[in-house]
Amino acid sequence: MWPLSATTSPMYVILNAAGDSVFQFLPILIALTSARRFKVNEFTAFAIAGALVYPDLATLVTLLFKRLIKGMF
Repeated sequence: MWPLSATTSPMYVILNAAGDSVFQFLPILIALTSARRFKVNEFTAFAIAGALVYPDLATLVTLLFKRLIKGMF
């Protein structure tokens, strides 16, 4: 069998991480192009996009949303 097909091989892990990183940090790339297009401070756009990409923030928002919905019904 080809050595790259094993999901535990080091080359597979590196290539998988490289492929996933593009989509993980896509909001930051979009923030840069949007800031240039709308003539906004690029550092502010980076900070906002970085906060949105931060994993603990997404977990916190999900938890708060679940509690909010549970409290409504």
